[in-house]
Amino acid sequence: MFDMLTSYIENLIKKAKYEILNDGTYYGEISGVQGVWANEDSLWLCEQTLREALEEWLVIMFSSNKIASLNEAIL
Repeated sequence: MFDMLTSYIENLIKKAKYEILNDGTYYGEISGVQGVWANEDSLWLCEQTLREALEEWLVIMFSSNKIASLNEAIL
């Protein structure tokens, strides 16, 4: 189960879109995952923060029974 979850998270992180904002920070988000985004001083930090936000989003969604499986997580 953990390997499947890790693989799922990695696949979503690979689909993330990043941009450099006017203030020089990096903004990242994952299309289809509402409310999951990150804004950091470096691209590496932005990706790490985005990964943490995605993991927290999945925990919240599973614990609140808003999704029952990974297949339902991203529509």
